[in-house]
This record gives sequence, C-alpha cells and structure tokens, in this order.
Amino acid sequence: MEDGKIACAATLREHKAITAIVAANDMLAFGALRQLGAHGMHCPRNISIIGMNNMPFMDSITPALATIRTPTTELGKHAAEILPPRSMARRSKTDALC
Repeated sequence: MEDGKIACAATLREHKAITAIVAANDMLAFGALRQLGAHGMHCPRNISIIGMNNMPFMDSITPALATIRTPTTELGKHAAEILPPRSMARRSKTDALC
C-alpha cells in the first residue's frame, strides 16, 4: 500500500491534469486512493482508480474501487499446456537425452 501512496504522489506532482490511475494490483490502487486527499483530490469526483487481482478486501473499501480479476487458474492451466512442447522444441537432441 505504501508504494501506491508514493507512486500516486509522484504521478500527481508530475501530471496535474491526470484523470485516471491504473494500478498494477489492488494494494497499489488502495494506496493511491489513500494519497488523494493530500493532493486535494477525491475518487471518483476528480480521478478514477482501478486495480488488478480482485483481492477479497476490495469490496469493503470506501469509495469502492474497480478491480480487474486476473484468471490465474486458467492462465496457469493454459501455460502448462503450451510451455512443455515449446520448451522441448528448443532443446537440442543431446539435451533431450540427458
């Protein structure tokens, strides 16, 4: 959360007309939300914030923050399906025998 506060403060200092923040995860978004008051801003009145991960606590934050759910289970399954054939194709015949 602290990193979100720091990043938000730096962004607001450098970009006065910013209207939205897209954070890499929900904790950064939450930190950004907490930093807005120090800059005289309010979400969603002056700026929009969105996070990623859809962490369980996001529904209890006021004001509510939007979050993008990353389908990690599905991504993992897909990676498991495509990575072994690709990694085997890159190995030489000698590597495959070891």
